[in-house]
Amino acid sequence: MKVYHFLRADDAINDLRKRGIKISTYSDLNDPFEFLNCGMSAKDIQDALKETMEEIYKKCGVICFSKNWSNTLLWSHYADKHKGICLGFEVPDDKLAAVDYISNKKALCAEFEKIIGQNSHDEEIIMNKLLLSKYKGWDYEDEVRVFAPLDEKDNNGNCFMDFSVFSGLKQVIIGVRCDKTTTEKIKECVKGYDGIEVIKAQLDFETFKIVETLEIE
Repeated sequence: MKVYHFLRADDAINDLRKRGIKISTYSDLNDPFEFLNCGMSAKDIQDALKETMEEIYKKCGVICFSKNWSNTLLWSHYADKHKGICLGFEVPDDKLAAVDYISNKKALCAEFEKIIGQNSHDEEIIMNKLLLSKYKGWDYEDEVRVFAPLDEKDNNGNCFMDFSVFSGLKQVIIGVRCDKTTTEKIKECVKGYDGIEVIKAQLDFETFKIVETLEIE
């Protein structure tokens, strides 16, 4: 599946030089309801969820992708108001986990009760639902995720996943408002890659989408 990762320009340049994507911890993500998306009101259950969440955060990170790059909100929210970069990858489907967008917490709680009622104490199923469920207000992201262990850290305490894990980098899409200096830096970084398509994004004047122009000034 072709998927896209949005970044600030400086972060994209760093990733291109390292040939890997920085792995985010769950505490880095912008949704405060990550892993707290279930309507279980009992305090002991809430405390147990938070404790489990903190343990996961220490060991496991996530890389977030979208299935499309044409949504202007994605560029605004994750690529520095269109001054950033989008990296396109071809990722095997079995490495991706799709986010499920839900309307309310009680719906997810009802799913858990059904699983428990069927005597299917499959912790993996419940854990995946907690890790992959978000409020439907986020559905414009059309998000899929790759989970990654927080093992080897660089000097800044960050972990990276090599591009080769995703069958390699395929596209570099330069934001509409990305300046000329940054564009030149990106083009310089890409010179060491084979078969990479470099695209300059532009506004579509017939819709509210972001589209491509293959001519890079």
